[in-house]
Amino acid sequence: MPRKKNLDPSIDLHIKLPPNVVKQMEAYLHSDLEGTVPFGSRQKFLTELITGFFQGESLDLSQYAPAAMMIPPGLSIVRGTSMAISQLRALLTPSEPLS
Repeated sequence: MPRKKNLDPSIDLHIKLPPNVVKQMEAYLHSDLEGTVPFGSRQKFLTELITGFFQGESLDLSQYAPAAMMIPPGLSIVRGTSMAISQLRALLTPSEPLS
């Protein structure tokens, strides 16, 4: 039975990564059952990371606390989903004082 045609064809991309990064990725993706890294798992792993990066948001914490203000902007950035960053921003924003 022939394979279904891929409706969203992939583009061949060649990248070079440091050996220690490749070693960590291979160890994470390794399947004891197959005895190797399963076919397509590298592509799936990197696609999910890249997609998550572009769907997420970042927040610079240096603007929220006096202690954090001593850290130069850009050095205390956290990344997460839009929902997580929104909730974090709400927690860090001072509410109206109680009377």
